[in-house]
Amino acid sequence: MSGCALTSWLNLIVREGFGSVTFRDLKAHAAILTQIFEKITLPQDDGRALNELYDQEQIRARVRAAFFSRRQLQTNEEVIKENAHLLLASKLTPVSEKNIYPSEADTQTILSADEQGKTGEQLEKDIQQLAESIRQQHASLNLPIAVNVTVPEITLAVRWKERTLHYIPYSFSQSDLEKSFLEACLQLKDFQQKNLELYYNGERGLTEFVIQCYQKKGNFWKRLGEYTPDFLILQRNANGDPHRVLIVETKGTGYEQSFNTRRQYVQSDFLRLNRDRFGYERFDFLYIRESDPPNVRLAQLAEKINTFFE
Repeated sequence: MSGCALTSWLNLIVREGFGSVTFRDLKAHAAILTQIFEKITLPQDDGRALNELYDQEQIRARVRAAFFSRRQLQTNEEVIKENAHLLLASKLTPVSEKNIYPSEADTQTILSADEQGKTGEQLEKDIQQLAESIRQQHASLNLPIAVNVTVPEITLAVRWKERTLHYIPYSFSQSDLEKSFLEACLQLKDFQQKNLELYYNGERGLTEFVIQCYQKKGNFWKRLGEYTPDFLILQRNANGDPHRVLIVETKGTGYEQSFNTRRQYVQSDFLRLNRDRFGYERFDFLYIRESDPPNVRLAQLAEKINTFFE
């Protein structure tokens, strides 16, 4: 740059800074900047020329850095309360897959009972009353109890319909593990006796219960994306509001590695943040792996139910 004047040099520093420093900032320190300018330039007939023995670009960058090299970084974390609906009914679509729960027969029984306003418990009592009536008739006729008489049995799907179904039927076209977990859970006496509820939450797009996952690196959070848990086992308080919620994830072999970062966030930060917010263990997490034997998975479920739900 020939014929370079101090003012042109200062303007160049400002332009290269894209707003990080102004001409007024530089003029406030004109004395020291003039000394620097004279040091890195050579006299010339029409002014001064930049001395190429110096890294001129680096010098201008260091001049700018002197005005903003000292910064104070402050980060804030905010926990936002959200309410989630377990079912977005407007997004329901017809299910045609064979691997559904409940079965087609149980689905029709449940729909019929719902139309009559009968609970699963009432249906069970109806079956018991029917069986007792048949026994009394046979006794009055001195007939054997089992003569060509079949008393239908109520299935677990029908018996616990108020505590397991928020839409019907569930579709497990992609995972037998999820279906087997649900059926195993309903057979547990611990689940039945603790008055718990179990809902399938894994159908994406049908639920608002979605966890936004993050990974903390230093003082910053990196967003990992959304995580939709497979199942929610919940316990209600005296007012009927959810009090404790067990988040259950079932993972098939081959999918465990890709879930690791989200799993770590849920098990650490998500549980901690909600504990701090509500003042008690409102959520817990259970990880079920297909690679574990069925009896091991069932034992894990029973242990978690007994330790988490009071």
